[in-house]
Amino acid sequence: MYLNVPEEGGATSFPKAFDGKGLVAKPPPGSAVLFYSMLPDGNGDDLSLHSGMEVTKGMKYVCNLWACKYICLISTFLMFQNRGSEI
Repeated sequence: MYLNVPEEGGATSFPKAFDGKGLVAKPPPGSAVLFYSMLPDGNGDDLSLHSGMEVTKGMKYVCNLWACKYICLISTFLMFQNRGSEI
């Protein structure tokens, strides 16, 4: 879940999506990106490869939630800041 939007940068990139054309997501605060990272046979799905792009101005706050078949929910809170700023 995206808790805020940094002033510049910080989108999430899915470089292998759409037959390698890629996808860049930058949803508004309170929104989330849902995707499956596993194939039905239990193997990882290479098309779900993603990364956070560099925050070039401001800060980015996100919360990840992983759900799996056997009702395990894991949540993490992540903060990203551009390298030129002070906290």
